[in-house]
Amino acid sequence: MDWDPVQRTLAVVGWAGTAQPQAFITSLRVLLDGQSIYHGPRWQHEERDDVVRATGRPDWRGSGYRIIAPVPASLACSDCTVRVIARTGDGHAIELAAGPSLKGPSIAPAALRGWHAWLLLALLALPLVTLACRRCSPLALAGATAVAFVALVASGTTGSSLPLLLQGAAVVQGDAPVWLGQARPIRSDEWEVITPMALAQQAHEPRFPVVNHNLGAGGQNMLVIGMTGVPVAHVSALARPATWGFFMLPLPQALAWYGWLPFFACFAALWWLIGRIASIGWRPAAALAAALSWSAYAMAFSGWPAYLLFFGVAGLSCAMHALRTERMWAGALSGAGLGLAVAGYVLVLYPAWQVSLGYLLAAVAVGWAWQARGTLRRGGAQALALLMAVLIAVGLLGAWWHDAAATVHAIEATVYPGQRAANVGGDIDPWYLIKGLLSVSTMYQTPPLMDASDAGSNLWLFIPLAVLLAWRLITRRAVGALGLAVALYLLAAFIYMVFGIPEPLARASLWGRVLTYRMDLALGLAQVLLLAILWERAAPPPRPVAAAALMLALVAALWSWRQLPVPLAGALSPAAVALSTLVWALLAWWLTRGEFARATALFTVWTLAIALPFQPLVGAPQALTLAPALAAHLPPGSRVAVLGDRRWSLLLPATGTAVVNAVHYAPPAMLWRRLDPDDRQQAVHNRYQRLLLRLQTLTPDAPPYEMTSPRLDEVVLTLDPARFDFRLLQASHVLAAPQDTPALQANPALREETRGAQWVLWALH
Repeated sequence: MDWDPVQRTLAVVGWAGTAQPQAFITSLRVLLDGQSIYHGPRWQHEERDDVVRATGRPDWRGSGYRIIAPVPASLACSDCTVRVIARTGDGHAIELAAGPSLKGPSIAPAALRGWHAWLLLALLALPLVTLACRRCSPLALAGATAVAFVALVASGTTGSSLPLLLQGAAVVQGDAPVWLGQARPIRSDEWEVITPMALAQQAHEPRFPVVNHNLGAGGQNMLVIGMTGVPVAHVSALARPATWGFFMLPLPQALAWYGWLPFFACFAALWWLIGRIASIGWRPAAALAAALSWSAYAMAFSGWPAYLLFFGVAGLSCAMHALRTERMWAGALSGAGLGLAVAGYVLVLYPAWQVSLGYLLAAVAVGWAWQARGTLRRGGAQALALLMAVLIAVGLLGAWWHDAAATVHAIEATVYPGQRAANVGGDIDPWYLIKGLLSVSTMYQTPPLMDASDAGSNLWLFIPLAVLLAWRLITRRAVGALGLAVALYLLAAFIYMVFGIPEPLARASLWGRVLTYRMDLALGLAQVLLLAILWERAAPPPRPVAAAALMLALVAALWSWRQLPVPLAGALSPAAVALSTLVWALLAWWLTRGEFARATALFTVWTLAIALPFQPLVGAPQALTLAPALAAHLPPGSRVAVLGDRRWSLLLPATGTAVVNAVHYAPPAMLWRRLDPDDRQQAVHNRYQRLLLRLQTLTPDAPPYEMTSPRLDEVVLTLDPARFDFRLLQASHVLAAPQDTPALQANPALREETRGAQWVLWALH
């Protein structure tokens, strides 16, 4: 029996057989503390050779069962009684006996239940209802969206997969119940790195330091954490709005703000931009903005693509407004917004997205400026806007660089990622065009050769858009400089992805920092902008042209399907393949026939239906505290070397406890100077690393430790438990699993301090 508090499911395992071969078990019922949680004729069958040996009944080999039953949110009990009742075809009921050592689980009620859950879901659905309402105004949609965001933050509801870190972690106390959906293991950069580091910043004394001394003996500069960043009491935090909640709100609300702001901010900025650059109504502009802000790609990467997109789009919108205004105060505000957006864009610190998206934003800016050149102004307002933008961007980034430069230089000197070779492109999957069609299946089934993050993508409409663009150019229906700029960017991007570019050009243009399989963000924005630009009431292409576009799309889909690797193709659901292909065909037909409203509605609904279920709704923890039995033996100033569960090294700093090994953006130089003073193994440890400590008896004539790097972002330090001098780690304590006790007892520098059910704390003396 296995209780999973994260998914709130109970797995019950056993066996059942009848003495009469002609009497079959037709159903099983599971009762938890007297309440039925499962009843039905279907369960997972298992072979039980042990039952055959014990009973001498070979016909009972397949008598094993495994039932995974959801537990109602309202059910709570301590040492719950679990009963399983089997029913045979002739109507008899048999209660199956439990094992003599079986102990029932203790279950707490879910933090959110009843009308609270329904109210939250209703508030989240309110923007969609408003968007579909014909009589609603854009102000109503903006208000509904604001209400949904406030509801998520006020209720402390986050989309983090933090429950995976807290589940069964006996060294800390804290609860993060999953209210709806599933925590996503693939988002490990979020729940194993960024979010725990943000919690470590809040738990540090003093709070929100530039250098967190609880992360490694030499501490870690927290200004170099990218994506949403972590809260740091530094002026550059003004350009990291996702972290503002930690300075203003209680922890649950701060985590909710931290997780949801990227999506909602991106939607607001995109909605505004699309409405400014295209002759399109507010409703389709909002639909396209929602489809990109909450896309499968944004969901798969924990909202970080939407966060970068927010800065880029917001900065472009501010620049556009500054170039047209006559009012000095409007110029000053637009310039200030542009300066903040530029600083925020840079501080995301992920060139693979920043470079590709930056080139697109530059192309859009040039195309728009040329197209709107008759309305642009050159005056005091524009000079003031430029001055404000430069002062704020240079001021924030300069202050950041002053305190982060040394660490940035250390990262640049690493094997990974600092000295990674330039990418020249030309290595995209031949079936990339249908990657978004696969997301309906691959994001949730984790097929071979692909994980859920890489599976999340957009539904690509390049073929019908290209046909529509070509038709309008042939018939001399102007698409404008902006449309041409976006189209030329797409052409250049595809050349890079499919054919590649020379290595010198890749380095000089910074495209060498772009990975072909990280182009989805820039291509997604380009597609949405081109669709919005082409949206007009002009006569659509004739039916033969639309039919040709449809056939071309289907042929491309068929060819791409045939290019899929065999393991991946075999794992796909035929029904999902057929349905997604049908959707693609409909979109191709409607777009080339000028049915933009229908195409936009289908595109948005399909995108949101795939992406939104990937995001769980999780109750953020009220606080994380060290287990009392552990806290009593870790006085202030202690530093722990973690040998046991790899999650412990992430959780201890979140409670304010210093550790030796954690996730290190820059190599922990102080540690490696002690263990490798001659830098003979620099290629192993000079990297961004998750540092893991393992025990293994090494040969007596070898050093008492060895280091390996099994992955690009991981370093494993293997220690001989009897011979290694743990003082080299600059630790005061060692935290290990109980099974390591016999090995560590042989080390003369260690003494057992205290223990719990799943851990043993050793002190150095």
